[in-house]
Amino acid sequence: MSKRADKFLAKHPDKVDAVKRLFTLRLAHVPRQGEPVRARWERDAKQGADPAVDAEWALVERLAGPDWRLIVTGEKDGKASAEVAHEILFKTWPTLKRWLEDERDFLIWRGELDARRKEYDRASEAGTRQQRQALLMGLPLDTAKKWLVARRGDIEPAGQAFIEASVRAERAVARNRQRLQAAIAVLMLGTIASLLGIIYKDEISNLWFEQTTLRRYIATNFTP
Repeated sequence: MSKRADKFLAKHPDKVDAVKRLFTLRLAHVPRQGEPVRARWERDAKQGADPAVDAEWALVERLAGPDWRLIVTGEKDGKASAEVAHEILFKTWPTLKRWLEDERDFLIWRGELDARRKEYDRASEAGTRQQRQALLMGLPLDTAKKWLVARRGDIEPAGQAFIEASVRAERAVARNRQRLQAAIAVLMLGTIASLLGIIYKDEISNLWFEQTTLRRYIATNFTP
């Protein structure tokens, strides 16, 4: 099988990048622990309207044909699907192993993003609070924002929407924090002003008492 794959690349050098994208970004799942395994790519109606995806699917059908038999295709519930013909290809095809190693960090992250996004979708059935808790926060969100800038075209629309929802939630939290800090600052200033007013009032009262006492003392002891 690996020999057929290399033969295809040798015969169609203009397809190398497209084959790499297909076998790494569409047809492989790379876990953080363990070996790469097959991933099923399902083509829905929206993807079918994309010329780039149409060209990619034409390559799928070519590689699934009798001359190459590197991919198997099927159809279920109105969706066409494709996957690598056998997982042995991940172990025996050196070119694919190198490609997967090159893309390892991104593919691991993207797989984990997809798992988090599915948790978010399930949480939407439980309520708004649970859904908010399922959003990306902190370091995972920072990492997702970097990948979104660098590899937006390689992240599924659902994954992009999940990251963007997390960013909006982060901004809302930041705005609420700023409003809370501003309210605390105003409260503290008001408290300080009140304390200063009390202190000032006490000082004036003490000064008036001292002056009154002094006048009485002078009037009593120094009046001719």
